Amino acid sequence: MIPSINEIASDNVDREEASLCLTCGLCCNGVLFHLVRLQTGDLISELAGLGLKIRRKKGSDQFSQPCPALDGCQCTIYSQRPTRCRRFECQQLQGVMKGEISKQVAKERIQEVQRRVRRIEFLMEALGKTDSKRPLSKRYEKIMAECVDVIDAVSISRLELEREMNELQVILDRDFRLINREE
Repeated sequence: MIPSINEIASDNVDREEASLCLTCGLCCNGVLFHLVRLQTGDLISELAGLGLKIRRKKGSDQFSQPCPALDGCQCTIYSQRPTRCRRFECQQLQGVMKGEISKQVAKERIQEVQRRVRRIEFLMEALGKTDSKRPLSKRYEKIMAECVDVIDAVSISRLELEREMNELQVILDRDFRLINREE
């Protein structure tokens, strides 16, 4: 069930701030993160029953992004979401909650990232890579790992993709990801 704005606002944020999350989705769609590690207390069998594909890797239970519970920019398992999802607040949300930036500035930053992601996805499609069920960073890594022997339109597109992806990562690190975060 997709939550209402009131359900979101009943957590850590007020109604006005919560509307940011409903227009963003970057923490769930594979742009900010490529996986979510489950925490002590997360009920693996329940989360798996809700459609999350949980796997154990390096001694940790996790699932890959984009989250299968994401519908547009809204979580379809909001009231049962994992602990890490409950606790995460990006720098934009934190800045608005602390009064350090306006909601409008945060929205503009979100829209800029979304525009850049669309551009990167366009370049990936032009290079024949369209697996949108994989995180953006993993799709990028796969493209860049492929060998290109000659300077042609493909290598020029790869250079443009590399530039766009590097610029996006700078923005995400500066404006969205948390310093000293655990991934």
